[in-house]
Amino acid sequence: MEQSRIFLSPTKKGKIEIDLTDQQVERMLLVSEKRSYRDYLFLCLIGAGTEGKAGRGLRIGEVVGVRKVTKYQAWKDQDHHELGREWRKSETDMPGIHKDDLRDGAIWVKRKGGETLQIQVPSWLYEKIAHCLILNSDDFSSPAAGSARII
Repeated sequence: MEQSRIFLSPTKKGKIEIDLTDQQVERMLLVSEKRSYRDYLFLCLIGAGTEGKAGRGLRIGEVVGVRKVTKYQAWKDQDHHELGREWRKSETDMPGIHKDDLRDGAIWVKRKGGETLQIQVPSWLYEKIAHCLILNSDDFSSPAAGSARII
């Protein structure tokens, strides 16, 4: 049995990234396609890709959506730190991909900061996403989107 190795490397912000081999990525896609079609399409959109390695490189929140408020402390005056710290609030509101975001063979994605971007995807991926969202659910955040296997 072949042993797989996961390579961990810290990023500039101290987070750990996992570098997967091509075989590990292919295996993840095969398993996800059999177990949950929603998860398979999700992996294709965030960068794994298939049928020609056509990953799109979207963020997780751009696909499934994220709404949260984060509170943090920051210096009142960035340069001299004489005024002390204050509490600030950061709001993230990315709705994820809904069936209304599929138009003209592209996906309209709301990104961080409120920017909306048109993402061109290969026709095979667009068709599979459209079928999944239209027949099973309104968006990727719903578990119902993965309940049926659609090819």
